[in-house]
Amino acid sequence: MTASAEETPGYVPAGFWRRGLAALCDASLLLTAALVLFMELLAALTLAARYGWVSLEAPERHLVVWVLLGSLWWLAAFVLLPIFYFTVCEGAFGQTFGKGLFSLVVISAEGRPIGYGRAFARLLALPYSVVPAGLGLLWGALPPAKRTWHDYISVTRVVCPL
Repeated sequence: MTASAEETPGYVPAGFWRRGLAALCDASLLLTAALVLFMELLAALTLAARYGWVSLEAPERHLVVWVLLGSLWWLAAFVLLPIFYFTVCEGAFGQTFGKGLFSLVVISAEGRPIGYGRAFARLLALPYSVVPAGLGLLWGALPPAKRTWHDYISVTRVVCPL
């Protein structure tokens, strides 16, 4: 696309470093939430052991409980929480906490809010930017569009208001 086709009145494409710092803030927030979930799991297991519900010496019969709790924690902390966070924040507000700190907004290519469906699709397209050695993310540094591969796939743009 040409530079004129990428322009949206009132917005300029977000810069690579600004997007990277916003992503770092979001990752820090999500890792903190995962740590809190892990600490809650440890507290629950300690209380369970204290009241005799589960033995911390985990014989074979308790192995299923440990595996189940660990799997549920991992699923909640590293899969469900990020999906919920990015889908709800970008779908409802057009930005996550990190993007809000750096005045970034996710909009559709036409300049409208993206909604929950497109926010979820954008998240599902993220691995296509990350997996090939981050090349799809580095694509966001190229002018004039400054769009990553998952932006192209989900037909979105990350912009800064003027």
